[in-house]
Amino acid sequence: MRAAISLCRHQKAGRIVVASPVSGISTAREFENLADEVVILTTPDLFRAVAEVYDHWYDVSDEEVIGILKKWQRER
Repeated sequence: MRAAISLCRHQKAGRIVVASPVSGISTAREFENLADEVVILTTPDLFRAVAEVYDHWYDVSDEEVIGILKKWQRER
């Protein structure tokens, strides 16, 4: 996210909005200083990992991501 914000700033983006379903409190504050707007749905007091706030979590494999990107390219 930090790299994406930096890239957007370098490209002279008009407005940078960071959005995430969950974040640690200190990280949310950090992004408030880096972005124009931050939207985070929940900031648990004892946050350690994104998976903690989901009922059903699984790691997405590289193959699944590549498949999604290829499908997106075909449909464009």
